[in-house]
Amino acid sequence: MAIINNEQETKEYLQKYTTTMRKVTITERRVYHKVAKITMEIPNDITLEETAEWLWGNDAWEQALDDKFETAELEYGTGLDEVPNMNEIEADRETRYDVINEKWGGHL
Repeated sequence: MAIINNEQETKEYLQKYTTTMRKVTITERRVYHKVAKITMEIPNDITLEETAEWLWGNDAWEQALDDKFETAELEYGTGLDEVPNMNEIEADRETRYDVINEKWGGHL
């Protein structure tokens, strides 16, 4: 056992032989999502091929969709593929349309 003669030696001894604790930071990112859906009517004379362009030019649906998000349930996870064809893995938001009773739709 070492003989400690002064305060400096005591400090050096404690630094050398005393177990010190380290602090760690633990960080976790959790991903949640919401899905909202509205149904709206569009004129019959808009062809299927013109649907996306018409929706972009007539953005009345945007506020209605935003309102739906206010009450949509927050769900754990990314939500990828919960809605058919919603699978843009890198996107932080994804909007699509589907024409009811037609096999036609796409991303907006």
